[in-house]
Amino acid sequence: MYRALLTTNFFVYRRYSPELRVFYIGGHHCKGTKPCTHEECFYTSSSKRIRELEAERPDATWEMFILGWANNRAELSELELTHIKAHIGEPDCLNLRASSKSTEGARSHRKRVEMVDHKGACISVKSSEFIRHIWLGFRATNKAPTVNLRNDRLGVTVLIAKNTIINHISALMETDWQFGHSSFYRQISSAEFKRTLRTTAATCNTKPMTLEAY
Repeated sequence: MYRALLTTNFFVYRRYSPELRVFYIGGHHCKGTKPCTHEECFYTSSSKRIRELEAERPDATWEMFILGWANNRAELSELELTHIKAHIGEPDCLNLRASSKSTEGARSHRKRVEMVDHKGACISVKSSEFIRHIWLGFRATNKAPTVNLRNDRLGVTVLIAKNTIINHISALMETDWQFGHSSFYRQISSAEFKRTLRTTAATCNTKPMTLEAY
């Protein structure tokens, strides 16, 4: 779908397979980011069952229908729930419960993160311990130069450069930032991220970190 044709960026959809005669109802907030672009919305659904059916029956086709539009996340959740409740329990409905994922948004499900210690060994640490392990001298192993951080208290998420994390590690240790993201939260810029830290020259590391004992 061309995003210019969207009535709003919030919509409830119905994905239906004529061959399998099943459908799924969901909601989407199109931000123009992966899998979408600024020009087109390529979102299909987040249903695990649909992904399984696509793998089992690659010959089956799927059609996408817009059921309604919303102006914000709260309206999207309410509209999505209304449509699900109208069909939940029907034999061809893939929705398993009358609830809306749009109330909380997609959240990073990675509970552990692969990191490299000071000896070069790869280990798995809890996502909530990501910042502390950076402080200890561990490195993130993902190839991208940026990582997602989430702040549940502030309800914001940021895609930030690894070097920025290292440079502000002292302030990060005193705040509620952790590895991961939530699409329900507002995504902020690097400048806004630094403001949440209330950093000063004293809390910004400008020299390479010294590995602490652990």
